[in-house]
Amino acid sequence: MKSSEWSLVIFTIFVQMAVGSFLILGIGYNFFFLKNENGITHQLTSKILFSISSIIIIALFISFMHLGNPKNAIYALRNISSSWLSREILFVGLFAGLVSFFAFCHDKEIFTSQVRNVLALIALSAGLVSIFTMSKIYMIPTVPAWNNSPTPIQFYLTAFILGIATFLAGLILFSGKLKIDLNEVLQFEKITKILLIITIILLTLQLVVWLLHISSLSGGGLAGRMSYSLVMKEYAPLFYARIFLAVSSIILIVYFILGIRENLFDTKLYLLSFILVIISEIIGRYLFYLMFARTGV
Repeated sequence: MKSSEWSLVIFTIFVQMAVGSFLILGIGYNFFFLKNENGITHQLTSKILFSISSIIIIALFISFMHLGNPKNAIYALRNISSSWLSREILFVGLFAGLVSFFAFCHDKEIFTSQVRNVLALIALSAGLVSIFTMSKIYMIPTVPAWNNSPTPIQFYLTAFILGIATFLAGLILFSGKLKIDLNEVLQFEKITKILLIITIILLTLQLVVWLLHISSLSGGGLAGRMSYSLVMKEYAPLFYARIFLAVSSIILIVYFILGIRENLFDTKLYLLSFILVIISEIIGRYLFYLMFARTGV
């Protein structure tokens, strides 16, 4: 793959990670943080928000590598009525701007909480729509490996999986720096168990959808069979590596949950599973682009 295509791998994953993290932070904040809201939880939320802002800004910077020149993004916006790429640029830009602005408003406590909640909902909506527009770019009728329902399903699953993983990693890392006992202020064990069980379900679903999709390509037309051959033969080591990493991360997460139950959980173990999940997602997205094979001329 060319460097510009690698930039697409990182860009799409980072955008989805940021959107998913923002969603999970919003859920966690409203259901758990508000019950114990104080200066410490405010600091923790602000740090996670600024991390999400950093992720989406990095994604935008990387996207410029694919465009070749940042000015091209302005030109691309001229075709919003007919181009999914233009819509993607618009909504990713809106999400990045709104999330960064919301992070600043939350940290400095600007506006009322109701106004900030409305701002957060608008930002989240822009983020979720950006993932949809992103998936539509690749649903090209002449590319069987992309033009199907697994494309948006995989993109949203990546967002939710990495969203949970990043949110929990942020809680663990920033609570350590702020010297916070998460069990005292946030019912950390309860939050973590719920989110990790959901993560296991999502990882399993993602793996099943992915495997069924690749298997279905073998019975399609010439382009579909070419995509299948690329994954199962030429890039077979990456195919099996993704399966191994996904299964390994699920096993580690189960072990982590059992450790929480016995009050013996190791945060380093979770961070390891977090890294495995990210690598698995990168390999999966890399294979997604490698499966490109067009029908006709």
